[in-house]
Amino acid sequence: MQLSSLHKDRITLIKKDGTKFENIQSNVQTNKIFTYNTKIIVDEGDIFSRKLPNGKIEYYEVINPIFCHGLGAIPANYQIEVRKTTQAPKQPSININAAGNAKVNVNSIDNSINNSFNNDLEIFDKLLSITGQIPNSAEITKSIIEMKNSINDKESFKEKYNNFIQSAAAHMTLFAPLITELTKYF
Repeated sequence: MQLSSLHKDRITLIKKDGTKFENIQSNVQTNKIFTYNTKIIVDEGDIFSRKLPNGKIEYYEVINPIFCHGLGAIPANYQIEVRKTTQAPKQPSININAAGNAKVNVNSIDNSINNSFNNDLEIFDKLLSITGQIPNSAEITKSIIEMKNSINDKESFKEKYNNFIQSAAAHMTLFAPLITELTKYF
């Protein structure tokens, strides 16, 4: 008789972030769950759910997940200390703040840069502060000042913007986070 034949329960692991791993072969007991499925990672606070033959769903909160290495004929396994709970796991909440420059990232990593300026001219101050880090930046500084002085004339601004891009091309990695902010003057 194989030990896995004692694992007649099929359960679902629900991680704190809402990720689910279904159909995990296991043996559910009063305060413990045993499984030979060691490919999943079980953490404290995770929830297991088990559907009973009558349709009722039981929930178990993980108190102490214990990983056991195999020994001889016994394969590696989890012996998970649990506490039965009456509540389904809470779904991760998403709070959205719609203030200026708001972004929403759900289960993703935000690698963008968010620039927020109190007034229209702060962008030019920021650009000028960056030029202070660049040796021999007189041409770049001049092009930024010319852009700033032409914000009320779209055609002139486009010309000054192009001059700035050309003069700053070798240092674009410093200016790149601010470029999209400048396009609002087109």
